[in-house]
Formats: sequence, C-alpha cells, structure tokens
Amino acid sequence: MVPTRDDVLVGFPHAAGDATDPAVSRGFRQVVFAADDVDARLEEIFFGLEKCITTTPEFEIGDVVQWRRRIGARDLVLRLDRLDDGQYALVHDIVLAGDEPSLEPLLTGQVSLEGFDLTLDLDRQTALDPSSRGWGTLHISATPITAGRTERLFDFTGATNAQGSPWRRVTHWDLGPDGGALALEAPEDGSNFGASYARWGAAGGRLDNETHYPGTVYVQSDCWGDAGVEVFRGFGVAATDAGPWDFGVAGLEDACAFGPLADAPRAIPGLDHVPAPGGWDAP
Repeated sequence: MVPTRDDVLVGFPHAAGDATDPAVSRGFRQVVFAADDVDARLEEIFFGLEKCITTTPEFEIGDVVQWRRRIGARDLVLRLDRLDDGQYALVHDIVLAGDEPSLEPLLTGQVSLEGFDLTLDLDRQTALDPSSRGWGTLHISATPITAGRTERLFDFTGATNAQGSPWRRVTHWDLGPDGGALALEAPEDGSNFGASYARWGAAGGRLDNETHYPGTVYVQSDCWGDAGVEVFRGFGVAATDAGPWDFGVAGLEDACAFGPLADAPRAIPGLDHVPAPGGWDAP
C-alpha cells in the first residue's frame, strides 16, 4: 500500500563511475544521468516511508493511521486516511521532534493497491535539505500496464534546479525480466526542445534522441552492449525538419540489441526523424 523504493526508483543497472567513464557509450551515460537524477532525489524520502511503516502506529483513530519515527532531532511522520474505493490519502513530512506535519508537507497524494499518485514539494525538500536545490513540485505516479509491468511518471513541469533550467518529464517503464525503457521529454523553451527514448535489457540497450535548436535539428541513435560499451552510433544534422540531412555512422546498426523506439508503450512527442529500422545503414 505505502510505496517503497522498489516501487518508485528507476534503478537503471550500471556500475559506479559509469556516468563519467569515456569507455561507455554516450547514450548509456545519458540514461545513467537521467535515472540517477530521479533516484537521488527520491531514495531518502521513500526510505523514510519504509522506516515509518516498520514501527508501531502512533495512533489509529477511525479511518486515520499515523506513524512516527524519530531520527535525531527530527521526526518522520506518515499519515494515511482511508477514502472510498480502496484509496488512501497520504501525507508525509519531516518535522521537529513532536511536531505535526506542516500545512505544506513534503509529500502528499493518494495510494492504493494498484498504484499511487503523489506530489513532492521541492521547496519543502530544499528547506529541509539545502543540498537538494530544487524548487516547485515533482509529480510522481505509478500505474500497472500488465502483470509484472509498471509505468512510472516523474513530471518536473514547472520545477527548476539550481541552474534555473526546467527539468524534463521522465517516464520509466519497468518491464520486469525484459528490462526497461525510459522516455525523456524536454518542454519547449522558445525554439529549443527535444526528446529521448531508451530501451535496455540483458543484451544491451539503445537510446534514440532528437533535439531542436534555432537553425539546427539533431538526431542520433546510440547502442551499447555489455557493460555499456558502444557498439553503434548514428547521427544526423539538418537546418530544418525538411532537410537536407548530413548523416554519419560508427559501426553497423545490426549490432544493436533493439531497433529504433523499440517497444515504446506510447508515442514519444518530438521523436519524428529517427530513421526506420536499418535506416542508419543506408541513410
């Protein structure tokens, strides 16, 4: 019922240091950066929820249950309020010892056995931990696709990081033993916008990307094999969507474990010019 780290984190499989290792592919590094950025922001919060639910409830009155776990001079407080149709309203906050959750708590939303829909207050998170350096809100949701497969949405729309730039909308598809997929969508900012889609499994992975700048459209596909080592890279540049395109490749696309936009559960806005299967070998 209460979401844990296993229910929320992307958990992209990689070794420590891969994000900066020049031996791994560019696409692999991009997925590492995106996944780790989400996970680093959420891991401690959902670990806190796990700590709360392993304690005896502080009180249980009617449809309301509250847990409290003291850590040093602060309390982790979790409250569930039973709603209709198997839904529960969730409130989680970190407060001074003995205090109740603030009027603008850290995490709020609804949870059920099927999934959850939560909002993380990044201003509150930064006030509690200045090193997190985020402002606005992060919307987090999880919805089952089929048995053993889940879609997780991390929507940073309207949020900013320490540099003041907008974060991306990140969608993670947990495909169980078949690996996973990740969509990164950058909101349009004047003439600049872009999107990426990554698919990975035991045999390796692939990232397809398209980015628009003033006067330039850039498209690339990057594939990796064991340990993230690049096995293929294709890239194209044009002045407009209509072309003409200048293409370049390193390796053969046949080496890729997945085709372009493989198994994408939905259309990814902004990925309009990635070549069709085999298209990089004969652009």
